[in-house]
Amino acid sequence: MRTAPREYTGILHDLAVRPDGVVWAIGEDTGTAWMGRFEADGWRQVELPSVKGLGLATTIDARGNVWAFIGSPDHGSELDHSYAARWDGKAWQVTDLGPGLFVQDAVTVGEEIWFLAKHGPYDPESPAVVKRLTGGIWVDTKVPIPAEGLDGQAPGEVWAVGRGRERVDTGPEDRQPTAARWNGHRWETVPLPPLEQLPQDGRAIFWDVLVRGHGQVWAAGGIFGSSGEEQPGSRALLARWDGRTWRIEVEADGVLEGAGFMEIEADGRGGAWLRDSHDTYLRHLDATGRTIQRQRLDGGQNCSQNITAIARKPETTMLWGAGAYADCSGGVYRAALYQVD
Repeated sequence: MRTAPREYTGILHDLAVRPDGVVWAIGEDTGTAWMGRFEADGWRQVELPSVKGLGLATTIDARGNVWAFIGSPDHGSELDHSYAARWDGKAWQVTDLGPGLFVQDAVTVGEEIWFLAKHGPYDPESPAVVKRLTGGIWVDTKVPIPAEGLDGQAPGEVWAVGRGRERVDTGPEDRQPTAARWNGHRWETVPLPPLEQLPQDGRAIFWDVLVRGHGQVWAAGGIFGSSGEEQPGSRALLARWDGRTWRIEVEADGVLEGAGFMEIEADGRGGAWLRDSHDTYLRHLDATGRTIQRQRLDGGQNCSQNITAIARKPETTMLWGAGAYADCSGGVYRAALYQVD
């Protein structure tokens, strides 16, 4: 694993890779949105539109245009606005998404751009919002589950995954993970077999989903305590949908270096890369779901590294990660990109 530190003390939240290998990373620096472009000869900062907020998510559309989603963090005010900005190579075109939307993820699906957000300050009861850009208009798709992850292969094959609906006197059925499929016109919830291994008052959550096509869907997450936090007995989840049934695997205690999978990305060979909840481990799975490699970030004595987002260069097996690196002497965190061999 190779590291490309950036000499600024900000935080990277997301990245996207163009087919030509140029990496675009977005985040924050001293309370404002920051974006950088990484090429073979190094970093270049990209000037973003002068709107209030942090850099939360990015994606690259089918025409190669870069999208930046800017807004408040999930603990911000409901009055704060979020923005979608498209870079066409010459200028930014900005759309005000309105107040109270806290963008978590953005994906390109065919010719469309989709994003997942929470409505209102984040807590388990905040409703999820999934919007798609079609015909130049952002349309609310009315996702029927409390979604945490979003991905799609085509406009008729988009999936959302997440948690059960939390309410007073929540029963076991409300503490199970959830999934829904967009069929091109509307969402359809996809039932999952109930998990029997939940701790008392604990819950299972899918944090992310990978869609390769019809009947090829993987969801990743974990089993957590009643608050959704990691606790003794927490486990990792990996589910695979073949078009008819789910196969769900629960990690045995002590196997996972962490307590859940937070992100999943295709490896270009039919398998997948997984990022753990501690942001310090990557796991590589083959097409059958078997672990073939584990990578732990290790900066050495008195050093620290983490990866907060992963993305693959299209049509290749090259994986990139966005995160941070703390030098061993001063301990100051600097934004960094990682190339996974």
